[in-house]
Amino acid sequence: MSGLKDIHLPPMPPAFPPNSNVWYMLAGAVVLAVLIRVALKHRRKLTAKAYTFAEIDRVARQGSARDKITALLGLLRRMALMKFPKERVAALHGAQWSAFLRDTLKSKTLDERAAQLIEQAAYLPPEQLKNTDVAPLAAVVRQWAAEHL
Repeated sequence: MSGLKDIHLPPMPPAFPPNSNVWYMLAGAVVLAVLIRVALKHRRKLTAKAYTFAEIDRVARQGSARDKITALLGLLRRMALMKFPKERVAALHGAQWSAFLRDTLKSKTLDERAAQLIEQAAYLPPEQLKNTDVAPLAAVVRQWAAEHL
């Protein structure tokens, strides 16, 4: 036993550069983080669309024609303000507003009855809007939301 020598440990491996497995795990973590972010963003977008469509349907079913028109146009204005710069959207009204909506639709067409409501509803007395069909306006709001949200 007296002839035994001490055990000499090899030197500690260097901390940098780490071995290749660390790089693979780091790359995997980055890819996973990006995928999670994309999935959450997509989910948030789908949730916003679902909420908007539910709101359009709820508004189109309840209240007087004047209330429906006012609510649908307000919803449309809020969506446009979210999607486009405030300076471009906020001051639009009447024919300019309907032209903006027409130009921002992919089909570049706007139902004529809906365009008339968009342009004139704010200026018409409530009695004149009493029996107005709001279905064309609701369809335009739904189409615009589907394209822009």
